[in-house]
Amino acid sequence: MGKDTHKKRENQVSKNSKFSEPLDKLAQLGTRDKKSLKSKAKSKFLATKISVGLGNIEDSILNKSYWNSYWCNRTLLATEGSVTSHYCNARWCLVCNRIRMAKMINGYITPLGKLSDKYFVTLTVPNCDASLLGVTIRKMLNCFKQITETMKKRKQRGDKDYQIVGIRKLECTYNEHTDTYHPHFHLIVSGENCASDIVKEWLHRNPKCTIKAQDYRKANEGSIIELFKYFAKIVSKVNGCYTIHLKSLDVIFCSMLGLRVFQPIGIKKVTEDVEGLISEYIGIEDGVWTWYESDWYDEEGVALTCYVPSENIKKLSDSIKKAV
Repeated sequence: MGKDTHKKRENQVSKNSKFSEPLDKLAQLGTRDKKSLKSKAKSKFLATKISVGLGNIEDSILNKSYWNSYWCNRTLLATEGSVTSHYCNARWCLVCNRIRMAKMINGYITPLGKLSDKYFVTLTVPNCDASLLGVTIRKMLNCFKQITETMKKRKQRGDKDYQIVGIRKLECTYNEHTDTYHPHFHLIVSGENCASDIVKEWLHRNPKCTIKAQDYRKANEGSIIELFKYFAKIVSKVNGCYTIHLKSLDVIFCSMLGLRVFQPIGIKKVTEDVEGLISEYIGIEDGVWTWYESDWYDEEGVALTCYVPSENIKKLSDSIKKAV
């Protein structure tokens, strides 16, 4: 692993963490107040546009699931200050992903904190086209399983005094310029020797991979945020402009159907699922609030949050149409 590559990746995560919320704030995303409802409205506004756009991909095997997301948080039932709503639990839903991220952090932050000498590991393979993405991801998962078993056996035989303990996450990005996909793993594990061995084993089993594309380094709070960001970037930045590529997202979501994003190793598993029905105390007046355009309205037409999409959000929304 080259020094320049190591430094470049470290700087990139540091840069990304500047735009990320701190862990204590992220861990509270599942709780709500009146002010946070406006942020939820922003997520719902974009999530609705995305679900409709994805739903218009008629030949997708996830077509029905995309349309199901259209109804996520569509109606809010307020009773004695508590608001109850249905959640779609979809990986492409921005509303559910914020809850999922908070849930993952809440579930794993304590066991991760107990790991000694934490390292952040990145494992990659060469980019592939859409037709090979599903096969490539499954080969990666199988390869990592073999590495985990190999290192476990070495410890059992007494050859090593460590094995993999930590969390592995699958992530996939899309390159618009080459029209290819980049599936990769992020891990937080205990011990530099363990991290180094994982990279060595990965390169041994994947001769087409280069050492420059792999990485391991000391983990910090930015590493943990990077680990728990969800596996597909819904919003991409291309030539300085933010956009949403529906076709590529559909390819990624279809390729990941039935597969887990997070895999704990030597740590108790936390389910990635978001409950279908969630009730939260927010402190608003009783009633039924129904989503329309960019806000929830009661029976008299009174807006719940008074959220108004910014010009940037409107541009991003328009970019969804262009990506179809």
